Amino acid sequence: MSKHEGTGVVRQEDLSHREQELLPSYQPVGELFCDLHDRPERMLAKGVLRSIVPWAECRQVFYRRFTRRVLEEDMVRQAQLAVPGLTHDDALSQLHASLPKGTPLEDDALVYNLLSQED
Repeated sequence: MSKHEGTGVVRQEDLSHREQELLPSYQPVGELFCDLHDRPERMLAKGVLRSIVPWAECRQVFYRRFTRRVLEEDMVRQAQLAVPGLTHDDALSQLHASLPKGTPLEDDALVYNLLSQED
């Protein structure tokens, strides 16, 4: 019996040794959990994504999304400066309402083109 057994004292080297013993068992489980959690299919099912973007199209899709969002945010900021107290959500709603009726807001390229004509 070592001098620390039964005293309730846990040494750091004992913890480190135990972690090293358990790592081969827990690491694969942790990696599997992370892999399943972050899959596009799971994110789509949870409503975080509108659609899964094919790898070959991702640069073009995200560029269109980015440029649209930058333009929208700039226009929202301008509206908030012109109308003190206007919330971000209200300004964005008004901006979207200014688009032609029936404009699909999920079409980033179309929304960008329509908004950039309003400048």
